[in-house]
Amino acid sequence: AEQKKYRALFENTVAALLIGKPDGSILEANSAACKMFGYTNEEIREIGRQGLIDPDTPGLKEKLKERSAKGSTKGELIGIRKNGERFWCDFSSSVFEGPGGDTLSSVMMVDISEEIEAQKQLEESNERYEYVTQATSDAIWDFMPDTGKLFWGEGFKNLFGYERYGVNTGIEKWMDNIHPDDIERIEAGVSELLAGSQSNWDQEYRFKKADGSYTFVRDKAIVVRDDSGHTVRLIGAMEDISDRKFREHQKAIAANISHVFNNAGTLYEALDESIKQIAKLKSFAMAEFWLVDRDKDVIRLISHYVLTDEMDGFYNVAGSENIFKKNTGLPGKTWAKEKPLFWRNLHKRKSFIRNEAAKTGGLKTAFSFPVKDTNGVMGVLILGLDTDIKKERYDVPLFKELANQLASEINRKQLEEELFRIFSSAPDVICVAGLDGYYKKVNPAMSELLGYSEKELLNTPIIDFVHPLDKQKTEDEFEALNRGEGNYYFENRHITKSGQVIWLSWTTKPFYNEGITYSVAKDVTEQKELEDLLEQANRLARIGSWEVDLIKNEVYWSDITRQIHEEEPGYELTLDDGISYYKEGEPRERIEQAVEEAMKQGTPWDLELPIITAK
Repeated sequence: AEQKKYRALFENTVAALLIGKPDGSILEANSAACKMFGYTNEEIREIGRQGLIDPDTPGLKEKLKERSAKGSTKGELIGIRKNGERFWCDFSSSVFEGPGGDTLSSVMMVDISEEIEAQKQLEESNERYEYVTQATSDAIWDFMPDTGKLFWGEGFKNLFGYERYGVNTGIEKWMDNIHPDDIERIEAGVSELLAGSQSNWDQEYRFKKADGSYTFVRDKAIVVRDDSGHTVRLIGAMEDISDRKFREHQKAIAANISHVFNNAGTLYEALDESIKQIAKLKSFAMAEFWLVDRDKDVIRLISHYVLTDEMDGFYNVAGSENIFKKNTGLPGKTWAKEKPLFWRNLHKRKSFIRNEAAKTGGLKTAFSFPVKDTNGVMGVLILGLDTDIKKERYDVPLFKELANQLASEINRKQLEEELFRIFSSAPDVICVAGLDGYYKKVNPAMSELLGYSEKELLNTPIIDFVHPLDKQKTEDEFEALNRGEGNYYFENRHITKSGQVIWLSWTTKPFYNEGITYSVAKDVTEQKELEDLLEQANRLARIGSWEVDLIKNEVYWSDITRQIHEEEPGYELTLDDGISYYKEGEPRERIEQAVEEAMKQGTPWDLELPIITAK
């Protein structure tokens, strides 16, 4: 009965069983063994162990020696099926004494070829995963929510500088490195992801590097769920997007600053609004702008903004400490060194002149940026924090670029203000006229001279202000200018709002691509009246006058002068023509010498010389 029971157990076990001798001969094989190898029982007894087990199985000889020494052994070996296929088996073997006193051996084997293949594929997959993590610049990660374990790829070191990567760490380590201003949003997003049904996740946030600084990352992940929808795995990649964020922020700030300077009335208003926007955008506790004076003797605080109530105390204590010499205090040092500075522990730092104020206001850290153009430093931008940081912020390059833009905007605004002052305070007429015949801009002097308001001057055709006797001449000049011809210098009469006639001498410069002309006009009414009086006196006294334009080589003769020389009215001549009227010989030589001395040395002359008239 016992023998039948053991026989039934031997035959019906799912594992392959072989009974044989230590020398490798096989006495009996169960049905599972026959099925595994593809042989009949008789065939197995005939071929023995040499036909079933690959003799080159790694460690086989050592295992047989172990069995001989200890009575049993176990491990893995390579089996050979009848069709020649080799496969891995998990085995255990022992030696025992048979019923007749002979030494027998038993071997139990389980086919593990599928497990081995799966393990091989897993190892290949893991190897590929390692290659991917090494090849990509991204930081690959693998998170299993059920265990809370997080695996990092090699990119974690390359991107963020952390030496320990690849090891299982808790998700808390990841959360601890997220910027405080981003953590609430990211935690909420992860919780929603784990509880929801979406299969992808894509977020941007700031992540702390090993050196304590922050960098912008884009984190993308896929979600693996089981059949019930439960999240079992998240696999993702973190990409450093600091350069892109830098360009985006740079573009946004540049647009804001340009808008501020374009719309502000004065330079100080523009700087006030600019540093306010900068402080709010990047959460600085304070922001200042210091301007170097025109003589480059000192640098003055001309604008500041505080983001916290505590920082008001800083300026209350600092009081009159708002002017520094070069190389003194943070503004002066930045001016002297002409490069950005990063100062910590301001409340303890003696070189920070306002350290007592820093204690009161809680100012801990400051960044300074020189604002300079080709002529050197014109100002300094200072940004302060009420927290102590060990490393420069990730966005410091952004403010270096901003300082360059501020230099350009300040130069433009200063020039704009200077031109506006000239335009507003000039005693002569300055105006911009369109080629359509309307004024586009007029200065106060023009309104005062003609007696019309700026609105009246801009909304009335230019020709309506011109004296009736000069309208045709003025229209001809306009038309000539429109054709790219005409004179840039001319005179005409205008009628003021009170009815007074005034003479204006115009200098005009057209800009055809813009459709406008810039003009300056001088009131020459008094000069014209004097010329009329002089002309009348000359007629009575028969005294002629003349004038030479050395640049154009043109000579002006009064009517009396033409009569003296017996020339026709309107006769035009050059300087040489005028000299040719003097009698040849000594008279002409004397006038030529007098003219030369006058041109070179400004020597006046008073001569009586004979001339020969045209007739």
